[in-house]
Amino acid sequence: MFELTVRGGFRASHRIPEKSGCLEALHEHDWEVEVVVAAADLDSRGIVVDFEEVRTALREVLEPMEGRRLNEAPPFTTVIPSAEGIARWLADRIAPHLPARLSLRRVTVWERPDCGASFLP
Repeated sequence: MFELTVRGGFRASHRIPEKSGCLEALHEHDWEVEVVVAAADLDSRGIVVDFEEVRTALREVLEPMEGRRLNEAPPFTTVIPSAEGIARWLADRIAPHLPARLSLRRVTVWERPDCGASFLP
């Protein structure tokens, strides 16, 4: 099994519930997103897939999120825009853009360089 990793990012703000149930103050992050795809074998060129194919899929999904207040953008009007929630939502959007021979292994969303959450489909 081979894996390939691509990263991208966007800047957006969010509010998530605190332990008390109240929403925390609106704050912004430079979100980093890491996508890991896998294939059982290499293609005829000796690669899993061209990095640019996965980067293009990621950019298409991330572009509408740039500069948004996530809590005001569907589906985050009803889904909490935590790093975990964003990772799952991104995985659901990225997977259909990938070539059929690839499987999506993981999407990790980083709020900060030392704080991230992953979704494994």
